Amino acid sequence: MNTLPEQIESCIQLAARSTGDAAGLRERERAAQFLINHPAEAYPPLARLVAEKPAAWETPRLLDIIGRMGLAESAPLLAEMLTQAIPDTSRAAGRALGAIGGANAQAALLAGLTAESSEVRIAALEGARIFGGDFGCASITPMLTDADANVRYYAVSTAVSLGCLSPDQLAQIAREDSDAYVRLLAEKAAQDSA
Repeated sequence: MNTLPEQIESCIQLAARSTGDAAGLRERERAAQFLINHPAEAYPPLARLVAEKPAAWETPRLLDIIGRMGLAESAPLLAEMLTQAIPDTSRAAGRALGAIGGANAQAALLAGLTAESSEVRIAALEGARIFGGDFGCASITPMLTDADANVRYYAVSTAVSLGCLSPDQLAQIAREDSDAYVRLLAEKAAQDSA
């Protein structure tokens, strides 16, 4: 029988595996759940892996597991991964920060909203959406006029999720935003909220 550290190592390898068939996905999820159920033992090696290889293809999947663990102590690592401006890594870190919640995660997401990198701003918006209503609207609504259309799109999506925009505000965005996708999203949200 394998020791717990050996089981953790095996589950990390399984959880990081890239496989698309149904059996492989179930196996990967079982491995992830085992890691989530053993946070004290699984977090240190997971944190080491993502810190050593932030751009590795498996890093976003491992960050998702860290977020699902819900450990407040993971906020500094996740904040660092958020600021990497590596698309999949930053977004996974933003979502994980939103999932763990708490003051440190919120502070990291707020800092991400003002980052120079549009990728980091988008990742922070994704995290704020997952963080939920306690995140607040005051930091989200200025993003509705961001110079980057992708940031505006995520800002509208997050603002709608958090209940920050009235139907009239959404209708105004639907009429006036310079990007067709942002206008379409706002129009649909306005119709859904009416």
